[in-house]
Amino acid sequence: MCRYTNSSQMPLPRLNLREREVLDVVRQLKGEGMTLMLATHEMNFAREAADKVCFLEKGVIVEEGPPGQIFQNPQEQRTREFLSSVL
Repeated sequence: MCRYTNSSQMPLPRLNLREREVLDVVRQLKGEGMTLMLATHEMNFAREAADKVCFLEKGVIVEEGPPGQIFQNPQEQRTREFLSSVL
């Protein structure tokens, strides 16, 4: 189970209005104790919404960890390659 950190004061300059609305709903549900699992191709949304990120390729988990680790210091070469191509 992933733990939720309330980050409602976090600035969200990279997210568009629709993503912010969805993120607000995700935060509300998590704040009510609901455990959520989301799949997205929107990396900025994943960075803001997740407690834990799993990078998958061809249905296999390549790397998993907290967003800070995955987005700032990925350990796997394939994760680094993917992120450098989309961010």
